[in-house]
This record gives sequence, structure tokens and C-alpha cells, in this order.
Amino acid sequence: MRLGVPGLLQTEAYARELLRTWRPGDEGWSETQVILRRKRQARLFSDDPPMLSVLVDEAALTRQIGTPEVMRTQLEFVLGMVDTPTCEIQMVPASLGAHGLLGGTLILMTTPRGQTYAYEEAISTGTLVEAPERLQHLGRHWDRLWGRSLSPMETARYLKNALEALP
Repeated sequence: MRLGVPGLLQTEAYARELLRTWRPGDEGWSETQVILRRKRQARLFSDDPPMLSVLVDEAALTRQIGTPEVMRTQLEFVLGMVDTPTCEIQMVPASLGAHGLLGGTLILMTTPRGQTYAYEEAISTGTLVEAPERLQHLGRHWDRLWGRSLSPMETARYLKNALEALP
């Protein structure tokens, strides 16, 4: 898990703030990355969206990125995606400690035809995983963590409380 909201779930303002810290002063690069993230995100709202399951670390939802308004908009967006017909988000509580997916972002997607893919994301790169052996390995870690994370309902409750706590 990484300490920011996964790119597929980032608002433009949040992404821009986060990316500016990666390469300060390189506005062209940051804007290109924001555009690329928005293009990937558009697939979630297409006529044929993938099923999306996301585990997001508690620290990603509490770490202040940008202004309180940037965080408010970001948390509201995630809250709106927590439990939809094509998306389910569960928060990994910090109290779980170390686990097999610590250190990056992993998103699992299943197409309407039943094909499963994993998307591993770092701050400036992303990798689509299609190899069956790798998918199986990631899936085992995912299943263990999914079962120990907050349910979508509990995640939504946590997000509502986090929104109320913002100035």
C-alpha cells in the first residue's frame, strides 16, 4: 500500500498536488501525468467498465495533500466510489501493521468477459500485470488482506468521519 490515494481514484487537484512534490518545478510533466491518470480513470465511467476492487491504506485517506478543500473533494470522490455496481473499496487499517502488499498500490480489475488483470502503481509509473503466475501470487496476498480490511460500509463511515474532521 502506498501513502496516497491510488491514481485511478484521484481527483485532478489531488493528483496535481501529489505529482508536484515528485518533480518540483516541472509543471509540464505534472500536467502530462494528470492527463494520463484522467484518461485511465475515464475507463471506469465508460459504457463497458471493468469491475474494480481497491484496497486503500488508512494513511492515504488521512495524509493531507494540498488544501483542506483539495482533500475534501478527494475524500468525497472516494466515498462516492466505495460501493457502486462496478467498484468496491475497502480501507486497510493502520493497526494491521505489515502485510504482503505494503509498499505499493495494487488494483485488481475483472473485465465483463471474466479476464482478470492487476495494476501495480508507483508514484510515476504503473504496470499492468497479466501473467497468470504473478496474478495468482498477488491474488493470495490480496485475499488475505481483503478479509482483514474494513468492509465498504465501514470504509464509508470512516470517510464520512474524516470529512467531518476537515477544517
